[in-house]
Amino acid sequence: MYGSALLTVVLVILGEEIGGAHATPQLPMVLLANLPWLLFPMYIIYRMWRYPTPFTMPGTASELQTVSV
Repeated sequence: MYGSALLTVVLVILGEEIGGAHATPQLPMVLLANLPWLLFPMYIIYRMWRYPTPFTMPGTASELQTVSV
């Protein structure tokens, strides 16, 4: 949810920078400066969709046997 909210806000701000009342004359520089704000939320969203439990570490065989007993 954090990634989608951050991505939404950055896209709204970039929309204003591109075609709004306060459009920038230096569009390539603005896009380059905001690139991390676009890529990092996309990475967070990708990580959450790819793994069902993104914050857990895989257990070893002995840990798995202890849990199943």
